[in-house]
Amino acid sequence: MNLIKDFYSGRINRINYFLASLLVTIVLGGLLVLSTLLLNESDLTLGTIIIILGIVYFLISVSLKLRRVHDLNYNGWILIVFIPILFIPGIGQILALYLLFAPGNKMDNGYGKEVKNVRFVDSFLNK
Repeated sequence: MNLIKDFYSGRINRINYFLASLLVTIVLGGLLVLSTLLLNESDLTLGTIIIILGIVYFLISVSLKLRRVHDLNYNGWILIVFIPILFIPGIGQILALYLLFAPGNKMDNGYGKEVKNVRFVDSFLNK
């Protein structure tokens, strides 16, 4: 249970947010392409793999976004409003760019200490 709490708490800075999002997209996208190439389209296994990869991508993406809004000193519940807005053309891209480029809180906040000079692997694993 502590692992799940750690996965959805703390802060992540801009560069590590970008790198983690890119890594997750490349790895899960690669697995999706690989499974599509190796399995028959009518195979039920392909559909199951696609659903599982989609769920994994969603959970990791929410974790990264949550830690990023914590770095901006916002409550994580803002994601309930934020995630559906990401699907609105134009507005969603502006909000996604805001998450990517907005500077984080320079001081410690209620969500953790200031994030700077943290190795990518440590921030991805929230250590």
